[in-house]
Amino acid sequence: MQMKIIGHRGSAGTTPENTLLSFAEVMKSGAYAIEFDVQKCATGQLVVIHDPRVDRTTNGSGLVREMSLDELRALDAGKNEQIPLLTEVLDLVAGRIKVNIELKSLGTAAKTAEILDQYVIDGKFTYDQFLVSSFVHPELMLFQALCPQCLIALLIAHVPANHADTYAQMNIWSLNINLNSASEAFVQSAHKNNFQIFVYTVNHPDDFLRLQQMGVDGIFTDYPSRFCQDKS
Repeated sequence: MQMKIIGHRGSAGTTPENTLLSFAEVMKSGAYAIEFDVQKCATGQLVVIHDPRVDRTTNGSGLVREMSLDELRALDAGKNEQIPLLTEVLDLVAGRIKVNIELKSLGTAAKTAEILDQYVIDGKFTYDQFLVSSFVHPELMLFQALCPQCLIALLIAHVPANHADTYAQMNIWSLNINLNSASEAFVQSAHKNNFQIFVYTVNHPDDFLRLQQMGVDGIFTDYPSRFCQDKS
């Protein structure tokens, strides 16, 4: 089975993460999808950045939720890249590759659903090109209620004792789990419940081969070009 390769925060191992430069790099690699994170800033826009603070990934300091869009845009996110808006990422991709949008916090579901609906209405994407995920499961369930046409994925850091059976009654497409939690038993339980199983974050070829032997459906990686067989 050929596993699906998903660029984690773009191509985070080779370019500044969660930037348009990084997403363009993934699209050259032949990857299955791009994964990125959305948060709401102080002025209400959805911006693409992973951490609650800007300190690690930019030359600034402060909480994303307390900064205006203008303040965020003034920062250097690496190689003179700006923190992008969700809409800018979708404009760049324009339906050429699937996107996995992670809702990082409460208050992101409604705006994300509104934006994705509009991009489908405008003919730039189809609903099956979106996968929306979150560790904040109530926010993910709210998103699903607002945009039921989109696929959703539960992000989980620790595997429950009864494996994927815990989520059997949930209308989700995939379970996205930590590399350290991946096991053949969990993969089998996911597939028994008709879930895809994706593993984060996989950067070493040995881990890739081990997961492939388990029957994992796909991986998130900081180095998509390292694992993509067919490059455009």
